Amino acid sequence: MVRLPGYKLTERISRGGNYTVYRGIRESDYTRVVIKLLSKEYPTAKELTDFIHEYQIMAKFDCDGIIKALEFIKGDNYAIVMEEIGGQQLTDALKGARLSVGEKMLLAIKMADSLVQLHRQNVIHKDINLTNFIWNPKTGNLKLIDFSIATELSVETPQFVNLNYLEGNLAYISPEQTGRINRPLDNRTDLYSLGVCFYKLFTGRLPFESKDRSELIYCHIAKTPPPPHEVNPEVPLFLSEIIMKLMAKAAEERYQTAIGLKTDLEFCLNNFDALMFGYLSFVPGQGDVSDRFEVPRRLYGREAEVEELISSFERSSEGGAEILLVSGPSGIGKSSLIQEIYKPITARKGYFVSGKYSQFIQSTPYYGIAQAFRELIKHLLAEPQERLDYFRNRLLHALGGNAQLIIDIIPELERIIGPQPPVPELSPREAQNRFKITFREFFKALTGPELPLVIFLDDIQWSDDSTLDLMEYILETGDIQYVFIIGAYRDNEAEGILPHLRKLEKLEDEPDGAGIRLRRMNLKPLDFPATNQLVADTLRLGLEEAKPLSKIVQRMTDGNPFFIRQMLNTLYRQKAFTFLPQKGCWAYDLEKVKAAEISDNVVDLLVKSLESLPKGTRSLLSLASSIGNQFDLRTIASISRNRPEKLAEDLWVAIEKELLLPLDSNYRYINTLRDETILKNLEMRFCFAHDRIRQAIYTLIPENEKIKFHHKIGRRLLKSYRETGRQDIIFDLVNHLNKSRPLIKSRHERFELAELNIRAGQKAMKSSAFSNALTYFEEAEKALSEKEWAAMPSKRYNLLMDLSSAALLSGDFEKAEALCEQLSLSAESRLQKCSALSVRARLYMFQGRLSDSIEELRKALRLLGINLPRTDEEIDRATQEGIGKIRQFIDNNPVEEIVNLPLMIDPEKSMAMQLFFQLNPPAIQVSPKLFNLSAITMLNLTLTYGVTPLSCKAVCDCGAIVGIALSDFKTAYRFGETAFALIERFKAESQKAAVYFIFPFLSVWVKHYQEALDYYDMSYRAGLETGDLLHATYALANKSLYSFWAGKSLNECREETEGYAAFIKQANVPAPQLLCEIVLHSMEKLKTPLDIPDFEERDRSMRIRIEKSRNLVFLCRFYQFNAFISYILGDIDAAEKWSRLVDEHLYAVSTDFPIPDHYLVKGLILAARWKMSSTAERARIEEDLGEILKRLEFCAESCPDNFGHKYHLLAAEAAIIQNKPLETVIGLYRKASDSIAADDFLHMKALINEQCGKFWLERGDEPVGKAYLREAYYLYGKWGADRKLALMEKERGLGGHWAPRTEKGRSLSSTACFVDMNSILKSTQAISCEIKIEKLLTTLMRILIENAGAQRGCILLKNEFDGKFYVEASQDTESGLSQVVHSLPLYESKNLCIEIVNYAIRTKEAIVVQDASSDLILQNNPYVRENLIRSVMCIPIQYQNRLKGIVYLENNLSDNVFTAARLETIKILASQAAISIENARLYENMEEKVRERTSQLNAVNEKLRELSLRDSLTGTYNRRYLYGAVADKVSAYLKKHMQPGEDGRETFQPQANPIGVFLIDIDYFKEVNDTYGHAVGDSVLIRMSKALKQMLHKEDVIIRWGGEEFLIVLFDRSSEDYREFARKVVEQIESTPVKISENRVIFKTCSLGYCEIPLDYEYPELISLEQAIRISDYALYRAKEKGRNCSVRFSLKGNTTLNPEVLRSLNSLSKLDFNEAYFEVEYL
Repeated sequence: MVRLPGYKLTERISRGGNYTVYRGIRESDYTRVVIKLLSKEYPTAKELTDFIHEYQIMAKFDCDGIIKALEFIKGDNYAIVMEEIGGQQLTDALKGARLSVGEKMLLAIKMADSLVQLHRQNVIHKDINLTNFIWNPKTGNLKLIDFSIATELSVETPQFVNLNYLEGNLAYISPEQTGRINRPLDNRTDLYSLGVCFYKLFTGRLPFESKDRSELIYCHIAKTPPPPHEVNPEVPLFLSEIIMKLMAKAAEERYQTAIGLKTDLEFCLNNFDALMFGYLSFVPGQGDVSDRFEVPRRLYGREAEVEELISSFERSSEGGAEILLVSGPSGIGKSSLIQEIYKPITARKGYFVSGKYSQFIQSTPYYGIAQAFRELIKHLLAEPQERLDYFRNRLLHALGGNAQLIIDIIPELERIIGPQPPVPELSPREAQNRFKITFREFFKALTGPELPLVIFLDDIQWSDDSTLDLMEYILETGDIQYVFIIGAYRDNEAEGILPHLRKLEKLEDEPDGAGIRLRRMNLKPLDFPATNQLVADTLRLGLEEAKPLSKIVQRMTDGNPFFIRQMLNTLYRQKAFTFLPQKGCWAYDLEKVKAAEISDNVVDLLVKSLESLPKGTRSLLSLASSIGNQFDLRTIASISRNRPEKLAEDLWVAIEKELLLPLDSNYRYINTLRDETILKNLEMRFCFAHDRIRQAIYTLIPENEKIKFHHKIGRRLLKSYRETGRQDIIFDLVNHLNKSRPLIKSRHERFELAELNIRAGQKAMKSSAFSNALTYFEEAEKALSEKEWAAMPSKRYNLLMDLSSAALLSGDFEKAEALCEQLSLSAESRLQKCSALSVRARLYMFQGRLSDSIEELRKALRLLGINLPRTDEEIDRATQEGIGKIRQFIDNNPVEEIVNLPLMIDPEKSMAMQLFFQLNPPAIQVSPKLFNLSAITMLNLTLTYGVTPLSCKAVCDCGAIVGIALSDFKTAYRFGETAFALIERFKAESQKAAVYFIFPFLSVWVKHYQEALDYYDMSYRAGLETGDLLHATYALANKSLYSFWAGKSLNECREETEGYAAFIKQANVPAPQLLCEIVLHSMEKLKTPLDIPDFEERDRSMRIRIEKSRNLVFLCRFYQFNAFISYILGDIDAAEKWSRLVDEHLYAVSTDFPIPDHYLVKGLILAARWKMSSTAERARIEEDLGEILKRLEFCAESCPDNFGHKYHLLAAEAAIIQNKPLETVIGLYRKASDSIAADDFLHMKALINEQCGKFWLERGDEPVGKAYLREAYYLYGKWGADRKLALMEKERGLGGHWAPRTEKGRSLSSTACFVDMNSILKSTQAISCEIKIEKLLTTLMRILIENAGAQRGCILLKNEFDGKFYVEASQDTESGLSQVVHSLPLYESKNLCIEIVNYAIRTKEAIVVQDASSDLILQNNPYVRENLIRSVMCIPIQYQNRLKGIVYLENNLSDNVFTAARLETIKILASQAAISIENARLYENMEEKVRERTSQLNAVNEKLRELSLRDSLTGTYNRRYLYGAVADKVSAYLKKHMQPGEDGRETFQPQANPIGVFLIDIDYFKEVNDTYGHAVGDSVLIRMSKALKQMLHKEDVIIRWGGEEFLIVLFDRSSEDYREFARKVVEQIESTPVKISENRVIFKTCSLGYCEIPLDYEYPELISLEQAIRISDYALYRAKEKGRNCSVRFSLKGNTTLNPEVLRSLNSLSKLDFNEAYFEVEYL
């Protein structure tokens, strides 16, 4: 039992939270007392202050209805001694009592009387509920208790906080106390809670009951409970009406005073029977009158705006995204309007966060939005652990390796996701892109259906450009849901943000559901009816009575709500209003109103009212206004050097006058500030009630005083910065010091100020806030004189470099130009001069002056001794020399050896690499030849002087160039793979997007084009991750280009390209945007109907645009598109014109995927011209065609998948010119078609069929020709070329149904080759659908016989093992017999002519015998003679030029059955049969192998799984094992030992053993690696892991956690066992020798931290395994801090009770944040 001097404790009444309540006796006079004891031995400052505050409130009272405080005890224990009335909590007292309605009414009167006494002392209880009333039924004595959250403010403005932090009992809380409605709270909040008490007292139940906190809050805000008389018929109607009036949602509709309530209750009790029988009428609150002057806080005249606001939120909370810009002058009510959204947010369980910009801190980047997200982070930290883990995982997944970027501006994020690695350095532009993309992903990760989010950014007219750029980017890129962004600004002060607003205007036109919708709302002044209503409600008058006063108010304030309120309060203070008790209203004296000294300027009005404040309060407010809109008390105290109690007095006046608003509940402890430790340890934050108030106060400060204030604030922040190194205060610190620069005189201080501004600028640059950075760099320059800067040339140069970069990146090109000039003049060394020229080149690049940019880089390279040639001839010569050097290297070394080259250490060569890297983007547009030379030179620098991260792209670029130059695409491909290896070596994430973009230029020449498309996707993703939007957007544009040339559906390609173009437009990268437009323009030409005029004018316009861009690559691509499309559309002349233009610019696109298409079109044009040419011209054409064929053949051999069809098609055209046999021509066309995979090159399949069709038509075989043309028509339709279809319909009479037409009576010649394409398509589809070999052969046999007109036939397949042929299927239409015969040897078959089959096998040629009986060779064949064979067809089945089988068909009814057309049909079917048979055999083989391999694979997979979970060095498990098996094992163990607690919640069994989680670190391990090498380091780890394994039981787990750290999880041992284990580990490691050589042994020590799961048996879910590891990591840190070679146990203190503060402290546990009040570490 606790001992208190002078008191004897006799009985413990209750224990909960931080307090224990006892009954006791005061020993001096034996008076019975109740003692409330602060249970903790070492309470926190907040807990102690809470306790003192409660006593101070209680000490104010000496009355019947409130418990009396007798004494406050300080010492070893803190206690409040109270009077003892022998009662118990009303909830307990009522349980066994059976009270009548009258007796309950007596209780209600006493409860109301307690509130009368409470409110008489201007105290609001804020926690009125039945447990806080003590009642002695015997004496009838009733007292109100528990004043821990009471306030002495008459009006308090609650904040929108997380529900877990909400004060008071949620079952009894008033709507305004929730902070979820836009109303302040006053004494009427207690009356609402008393109404809930009465409801429970008279009905036996609460009005709202829910376990969901959000739902309960929403009920109080928006739902009306059933009246008490409906719940309990014994409750009289008049009493029910009193209770319902008490519980009115609007405070104005409740009882206004406790005395009014008490009066009504007494009246009803005294007249109970008369009221019950209706003899008396009763209206609740009729005599309830408050004499307090109060201007109502509700909105007037804004009903339509509120409705629009809530509608916008509802849409966004259902998955939309909206932005609302609310404009209006100061005081118009923007913030008040927006706070009306609190109620629907609560209904949706969403969050409202806000950030406010300030006129005085516009140079702090992202100030308001960071403020808003800090608030959101605080909300999340208060969430249950499961929900917090959910958001942690979402954030980590979304942010990836870029999380530190967000932590830099929102440090609180680290509390959720933990410390993050630094991000790689990028160029400023890429860093800016990366930051924007990362912030957008951060934004998206924090929104969703489970978290609809409202972000309110106030006063955005003062926001920095960086914020506006960021928000503009996020809104334009879209892809955000469940968010409602509200921006408020003063439209009369918004000049600075107008450009940004104009950019966002286009969002206003977005239809519902399409992206982010933007709305505008302009708040107008209140009209006269609204003003009149406000005045009438304030004075409680009728509208007509109020009109004369309202007219004056409207004229003076112009309907500004804030001004109206200030004017009414001023009139009240000047005695213009008189309260009339008998009427319950205020009368006004119109003459006094007219005579009142009221300015028509609200600031002047405020200034006048401020002058009446005490001097100390004015001084405090002046200092606070200099700090900002928000401030904390510690800062004020530190700067003002006032005594705490004086500070409290001055501050309280400002709070009472509603000039300041508390931002947390700690303000109520102001009166306890006499204790310095409280001021030091307790944070109290405040803000000004309105900007106009702060403005008025700030204007009162003389200019010289303002400077002094800012200097004091700056010095205080500087002191904190020096002591803590906190980077998050650098902007505030510098802003204040800059404003006080006239006071900073000493040289040391000015130098420090310059350095601080440079740091602030560099931090802003890292966050891509370039405009802000420029401001800070300029301030740094001003801090010192020119002479002082001149004395530090290096520092001056670096500052100028920062200044010019910031100016350039912020878009101030004029300033950047001037700074570049200064930079050049201050540069001394060659490297500095090169850097200066590099900046100027970047400036010209930004301005689109590409040639000027190249010229500056030429100058820089010249300084390094590198002279770039100028003419094409010189460039070509230098390029060939460079290629020669590369060839020399690869002749003597494998390409991959580049990866192993040493690092480049020569700074001038490194600078040259940077300059060439910078040269590449403008060069590739202006001079592709110069680009090639630049890349080659970079590679040769690499080969000569070593590798740098910039070598990655140079190697890949050169792969493309060398591949063409040396005609060696396979080696080129290896260059690309080497570039990937270099990226891995340097971890050069910033190079990935560029290398992935270049790689397709190598890949398409050796691999199927799909790999190129995949790499473009990878380039896009890598670009987003690293901010390299240049290559990300180029990748998308090139992907659309490749998709076109790969013959993808034009409709799909157009849709895809339009999406890419939209993204590229948002990214603001013009060049790839232009490429997308070229692709779209080209597709449009193929899709436009014939009745629309040709594209001549649009072509001319597009050509001018491309020429203006000076992009030769795009120009050549444009010409190539036009040449190809002109040929497709039949305009040979136009195709030839465009083709010539391609030839002129072909050097610019030498490695482009469609280059072979150009050669093909050029060859097709030549073939077409040949027919109309003279003999001499034909010879030249044939020669040119031969050269083109050689090039195409080389391409086809290099990559048949991509280019084989082009070569075979042009070869077919050449064969026609060369008059080669029909079989050769048809064979080439077929090869062209067969070499295209199923879904590839649709346009080429169509073109091949069209060319083949034209060939047959020219031969006079119209049916065959038209059959091919119909197939072409079908394929062009599938491709989506609508204009081509229209042309074919017009010129060829095609269209309608697809069946071929034949002319009646026409007989086909023996050479005719009519092909029924529709039949073939159906047949091939039927064949390709079969995968089972038996079913396939049956189907195939049937189709072959039907299409050939055969009587019978068979299929023979080659056995791959013995090389022999076997009959596998046969069919006879006469007998109807169809069978799969299962490998009947050819020589045993009785149903075919073996000689014909053998001939087909040996020659691999198709054989058609029109009449075997009369054939000179076959007529004597026994089989032919015996079976009277007539027509025979024998077709080889070939797959990839390998003979796979034979189709043998007969018809003995007639000769000449197998026509050329049927032969062609069977050949096509045989080709498809070859593929299907191969697939079926593979499937058959696979099925056979699957079973035998399944068990092998299972064993291998299990082994692989085990290997994937093991650390390869030590053989211990790795982290993957933890998050799978160990996490499951821990969960199962905990679940096994759970038991239900008294309150239904599960607890951990007291007798069960916990789990131990140990983190072990080998001390000073780096020294081992540095001293003895990594091999010895590995030996140490292996030896130590073995030593640790020997100490474990079978069920225990050891994991190599990373580097030299090991994690051990022990199961089912006692806490003492774990202590002993921790000691033994330290001893075991220390005594374990590690042999490092024959004569040398070393010993190492370790540090260990551990904790147990559960941390608290009462709350086993308190921490997860992941959290336990984090806690053990903290304990490990403490062990290292202690000096290493020891172990530390982390645990909860024994008397710690779980509360939100404990959870917060646990979640924020870190080196700098350890709460000794709750936790303890034990050194073992």
